[in-house]
Amino acid sequence: MKLILFITIFTLHAFSFANSIDSTEFVNLSKSDLFEKGNQAFKDNRFEESILLYSAILDKQKESAAVYYNLGNAYFKLNDIPNSILNYEKSLKIDPNDEDTKNNLELVYLKTIDKVESKPELPISAWWRSILNFFEIDEWAVNSIYLSFISFALLLLYLFFKGIAKRIFFFSGLFAILLSIIFFFLGYHQRSLHLHGTEAIIFSTNVTVKGSPEDDGTKLFVIHEGTKVKIIKNLDDWSEISLMNGNKGWVKSEVYKVI
Repeated sequence: MKLILFITIFTLHAFSFANSIDSTEFVNLSKSDLFEKGNQAFKDNRFEESILLYSAILDKQKESAAVYYNLGNAYFKLNDIPNSILNYEKSLKIDPNDEDTKNNLELVYLKTIDKVESKPELPISAWWRSILNFFEIDEWAVNSIYLSFISFALLLLYLFFKGIAKRIFFFSGLFAILLSIIFFFLGYHQRSLHLHGTEAIIFSTNVTVKGSPEDDGTKLFVIHEGTKVKIIKNLDDWSEISLMNGNKGWVKSEVYKVI
């Protein structure tokens, strides 16, 4: 009997040790290998493993819309609504125009308890957001670099021509420089919004929003996991939040994760 017990315990420890070795092997895999293995694990319904593999890519400081999108899918399969929403939202911050992510996010939000309608967006805000989202962050940067080379070439040609052609090359070069600067600014602004995001997803099951940053503060309303909020400011371990409909209040900073 003792021998059987010893063998059972030894087998369990060996299995655990083998699993830990598999996990550490993720560190030595390339991003493409991790992504491929994660996709295969997802296809085989090994969703926990696929999450580990996709997360290993992020641990290598290799963010991408596709990784966050696949993480959102994997968490959704496990019915982990807050993490699914969080990763879909992160995917959209990198690639705001991806229709698959938008559609999946819309579907997963239907599973949340709080159905918060957003305030009508000002036309100028919608216009500015559409401009920022016209390209991804990397695309703004690459286009800015291309335009700077084009401007240099045009201004170089300006030195070798005369008459109307000289003026055309000169003003075309100046226009390309101006566009390069604008593209750089738009990319930098989009990256700043990405790195210093003020939006978050509630992860606690039930959260009572208070009128002040105190445990005995006035209870205003209750929100639930999966709800998207905007972080207005932080005070010690409290955060003032705003819902998409404009309602405001204070919650503990531990109840949410920033997008």
